[in-house]
Amino acid sequence: MTGWLLKELSIEGFRGINNNGAPLTLKFKSDRINSVFAQNGVGKSSIFDALTYALTGRIARLAELPTAEGGERYYQNRFHPTGIGTIGLTVTPEVGGADVTITVVRQPDGARTASCSDGQDADALLAELNREFVLLDARTFQRFIDNKPLERGRSFAGLLGLGKFSTLRQSLKALANTRAFNGHAGTAARNAEIIRAKGHVQTANTQIREAFLVLVGEQLGPALSKQDFDTKVHGALANIEILKDHCTGKSFSEINPDDCLTTIKAAEGGAEKEKLSELIRSEATLSEAIKLIPAIEHVETLSKIARKRDDALSQTQGDHFLHLYKAASAIVDQERWEDKHLCPLCDIRGESSLPDRVTAKTAHYTTVTEASDELKAEWKARAWDDVTRLEALVLAKEEAPLIQPTGAAIKDGKFDLTTAEALEVRLRIVRRQMN
Repeated sequence: MTGWLLKELSIEGFRGINNNGAPLTLKFKSDRINSVFAQNGVGKSSIFDALTYALTGRIARLAELPTAEGGERYYQNRFHPTGIGTIGLTVTPEVGGADVTITVVRQPDGARTASCSDGQDADALLAELNREFVLLDARTFQRFIDNKPLERGRSFAGLLGLGKFSTLRQSLKALANTRAFNGHAGTAARNAEIIRAKGHVQTANTQIREAFLVLVGEQLGPALSKQDFDTKVHGALANIEILKDHCTGKSFSEINPDDCLTTIKAAEGGAEKEKLSELIRSEATLSEAIKLIPAIEHVETLSKIARKRDDALSQTQGDHFLHLYKAASAIVDQERWEDKHLCPLCDIRGESSLPDRVTAKTAHYTTVTEASDELKAEWKARAWDDVTRLEALVLAKEEAPLIQPTGAAIKDGKFDLTTAEALEVRLRIVRRQMN
């Protein structure tokens, strides 16, 4: 993008400028500051409006009038015989080069066209010229002058064309609140899922190595390629007489495991054999579940998280106050709420910034939410739900289960230190009975 300097402006039939056949022409010096001054009522505002319309295609104060007032009717000069408004902008490249004249025409029906003297895309060039700091009307400048020093500093970014950068900075500042970001993004729950998935992968790898050793008769080395793996397993299966028909003429990936199992069951025969297999599978499942029984330290972790949640909860004043804080924040964050120390609810001005106080208050609610999510993630990551079956095996008939209700209490946000103590006792009983 190159810089452009306005060299000449011509206006005919637009706003308060008639000049039929003799456009009002203003020439500007590109190497110095230019100004347009005159007594009131001679067209200074019309010059500004014409330049605004040429760059943006609209005049905000007219476009925002109620429909009944017909702001569109006041764009062209009502006394011009053709009813056509014409605006010419001659600009010169800041780095040097040929001048370019852009002609913008508005027809009586409101249609707008733009053309360039050198044939390039006029609308694209106008969009390039329409930067944030190009046009500054008197009202905006007066508001800047009247602002308090703090607000004046914030709005100065817009006057310099840095408004978008200022907005981006505010967004990045919000994202810098790592605790709130992690809570909204569910980072704790995702990390728990990753831990759980890694555990399942590790278990599956162990089972594959054990099965390979039994079937092939050798250790599964890390350097073994997939092709060699398939060849060895396929050869071992093909050497089993009852499975030979399922392997002959097929690659390893084409062997149907279900067909192999059906053939083995038929060869072994009988319901008792099937029952034995089921018992063996159950034993393997229970053995795996026993390995995953959480340690006592994991109960202490749950207690620690619960204490953190309860401490934060004690600093809050309930959901009604949270809604109040959010409503207050939504008001004072607006640009038109200039005094950030003035409370919109009680009209009392405090010593400290109201947004900072609201942020401090809502941080406690964020901590409560994060701790609750962390409790759920910790419970899920340690496979507590799998321990429910083991608990059922060791309970006496008159004893009530505890692990499943504890999981429900965590989901409902009702887990407390008393429940944690009871869970620790029950966990010790399960571990003792299973060992």
